[in-house]
Amino acid sequence: MKQWMVIPAMFLAAALSAAQSPNYSEHVAPIIYSKCTNCHRAGGIAPFKLESYSDAYTWSPFIASAVANRVMPPWPPDPNYTRFLHERILTEEEINTIVDWVNSGAPRGNADLEPPVPYFPPGRILPGTPDLTIKMPVYESKADNVDEYACFSIPSGLTKDKFIRAIEIVPGNIAIVHHVIVFAADSAINDCTMSILLGQTLMGYAPGAPPTIFPSGDELKLGMKLKAGSNILLQMHYPKGTAGQLDSTVVNFYFYPDDETGIREVVSGPYLQNFVFPPIQPNTLQIVEGVYLELGNSFQLGGPTREDKSLLAVFPHMHLIGKTIVSYAIDPAGDTIPLVRINNWDFEWQGFYFYKNLVKIPAGSQMIGWGLYDNTVNNHHNPYRPPQTITVGEATTDEMFLISYLSLPYQPGDENHDLEKLMSLPVATNRPENMQAEEHIVVFPNPSEGKFIVGGPDPFDHMLTEIKVTDATGKIVLTQRTRTAPFRIDLGNVPDGVYFLYVSNNRTQSSHKLLVSR
Repeated sequence: MKQWMVIPAMFLAAALSAAQSPNYSEHVAPIIYSKCTNCHRAGGIAPFKLESYSDAYTWSPFIASAVANRVMPPWPPDPNYTRFLHERILTEEEINTIVDWVNSGAPRGNADLEPPVPYFPPGRILPGTPDLTIKMPVYESKADNVDEYACFSIPSGLTKDKFIRAIEIVPGNIAIVHHVIVFAADSAINDCTMSILLGQTLMGYAPGAPPTIFPSGDELKLGMKLKAGSNILLQMHYPKGTAGQLDSTVVNFYFYPDDETGIREVVSGPYLQNFVFPPIQPNTLQIVEGVYLELGNSFQLGGPTREDKSLLAVFPHMHLIGKTIVSYAIDPAGDTIPLVRINNWDFEWQGFYFYKNLVKIPAGSQMIGWGLYDNTVNNHHNPYRPPQTITVGEATTDEMFLISYLSLPYQPGDENHDLEKLMSLPVATNRPENMQAEEHIVVFPNPSEGKFIVGGPDPFDHMLTEIKVTDATGKIVLTQRTRTAPFRIDLGNVPDGVYFLYVSNNRTQSSHKLLVSR
């Protein structure tokens, strides 16, 4: 009798173990498609695809190692120090799910339960026609055995100042464009490094980064000023091994109407900078401290801040032997305001990091920043073997220390604005089976307070198109018809919650989730 009882117990234990083991279809695919496929896809910057179970199974040992060691997905800022928008971070539960899946043999599970592979529209994803398009000349990468950093200066052609509502950077060749930094500067400036201080750092692109849409609701309306006659400078990063491939990256600008009122100007600055630190000797570690610098109408070098400021974003910058970079403020009461900390600097992953809420820096605060440089053989980013003396300079193999902020004068209540709600845009949506890539429909901002713009590259061709929005129970809350895109949806009178948009005509049917949040 005991023997017959043991056997079913063994089968029961095996069944429970199988039931508890994660599988690809239900547990792993949702993680990979939301956190990895944006780069790991056909034509993407990553070296292999993750668009199917077969892809994931093939690379499963590497995936487990990369996520367990927190190498992937790349997100330099320390989330325990400061939180930002659009974070590419896996939770402990997600990491354990992937590792457990690989350790249990990487089973697929029921393929019918797999989510659809995300669709990434080619080219621009913001709807509507850009107000200004800047396109660099066709360029052939020279990145053979080392990475290349090229700079292009292109006249804007503007005859009057404009306030930027949104910026979208569209790589001409997504497989070779690792990152882009966009500057605006006087027409006499044609150097990307000098533009960091003498111009405006407008925006950056890295794989996985969405377009930047400045808040433009009734509660908060922000924009950056692009001056008449300015040049647009693009610093392009092409990884080694891409020599001979062509690129022609585009930057699209969307402006506020000229008669728009109430726009609060965002500027690039103040800065923490140091361009005069001593040479970093071979086989040494060296700490460099930043000096507070504010340009414009209130030029200031060193000392405390003179006025209350709100910080929108931060952009830390070092070169190859940077190891750690930190910035914080100490307010007049002696309290510390953490701004950014990167524990393992990687020059290949840098850009603006937007705060979840505007950060108030009171007048009289001390802005603090420092960087640790590792000029030893232990730093695998070190460009020299053996290490050599490295001095301050503009070349990639030189060094720099700079932390730039996007800021604006503080107004009471700034820190209470939810930037995640005001600046979010989905960058991966599922393509309907009968819709071509160039016909794909996008919705922004989403979430919103009830007003949405729906569009794309005119997907309707003047076909009569039915628009329907329902709540989560299926109750219709809005219907309308249109023959053109983009078009607007106003759900200002419905309660906060999840709604569903249905778009249909003789050629296409599409559905989208809308989130109304005030």
